[in-house]
Amino acid sequence: MAGRPKRNPAVMQALIAHEFWWAVIFARIRFGMRDGDDSMPDPKRATKWRYLPKSKLWLNVETKRQFWAKDWETNAKEIETDFDENVVTAEPRDLPPEPNVWRALTSLRTKPAELRRICKQSQYLTGFYLSVLVSHATKFCDSKRGKRYPHAGLMVRGQRRPSSEDKRADYLARVMAGLSLRKPLSPATAVDLLRRLKHDKGCGCLRCHRPL
Repeated sequence: MAGRPKRNPAVMQALIAHEFWWAVIFARIRFGMRDGDDSMPDPKRATKWRYLPKSKLWLNVETKRQFWAKDWETNAKEIETDFDENVVTAEPRDLPPEPNVWRALTSLRTKPAELRRICKQSQYLTGFYLSVLVSHATKFCDSKRGKRYPHAGLMVRGQRRPSSEDKRADYLARVMAGLSLRKPLSPATAVDLLRRLKHDKGCGCLRCHRPL
């Protein structure tokens, strides 16, 4: 029956793994991703006399894919030849947080259609995880009506305390972990299973691996 804490060990391991990665994604949405942008300056668009380190002449998704498809050493030599190393900075740049996406994820007022639209704009929600969230947007929104969802400060503007935000991130990571399984679990079941998890030696759960 749904909600029973006893499960196949393989299912529990998958649930734990998904919880961890959803927690990572939610942390990136909240705080950004240090050194997350590994784009390179586009040699075809920038020139030595008009290139500035803070310019927007960086590889977009398509040109970046073509650029990295080549041999790295070849590309590196091209950059060194075309640009003065004191002018070109190709170090990874920080990716910013997405507070609007986080508000949509945590708000009690967000509708499934709005959630799908906003989450598709996120640079951290991609591939499999975006597909899961979009597919289960209704269940995700309904899960925030559960008695265990941390409601503190959500209805009062300017009072979203960090401790409450951390609790919401944990709760939603558990919800999405259950929905990410091949045979999805209901949000209540996933939250209950992970909440009752016994932390043995070598446990691979989120709480035993903090900080992220």
